[in-house]
Amino acid sequence: AVKVTGALLHTQGGLVVDTDARVLRPDGTALPNLFAAGGAACGVSGSQASGYLSGNGLLAAVGLGRVAGLAAAGLAAADPAADDAAQRSPATCTDPDAAGRAG
Repeated sequence: AVKVTGALLHTQGGLVVDTDARVLRPDGTALPNLFAAGGAACGVSGSQASGYLSGNGLLAAVGLGRVAGLAAAGLAAADPAADDAAQRSPATCTDPDAAGRAG
């Protein structure tokens, strides 16, 4: 037999984002075409365990997810070629200065 029980899963800390859920570099500038929400983004709980409040994980996922989606849709509407350009942009995945900044 296997015992099944509930568990608490919540992330403290994460990627720093602005009010549009864009991921920020250490200098405060936004990385192009990169958004974060939920457990990937530093949310309302902050980075310390003492900042946890029940429901914050869901709040960050739903609330900031909506903000990120609206911001990304706005980018796509403003520039239909933005998605294609993001695939070619060296700043998206291959920029060594943009990699590994989550911690």
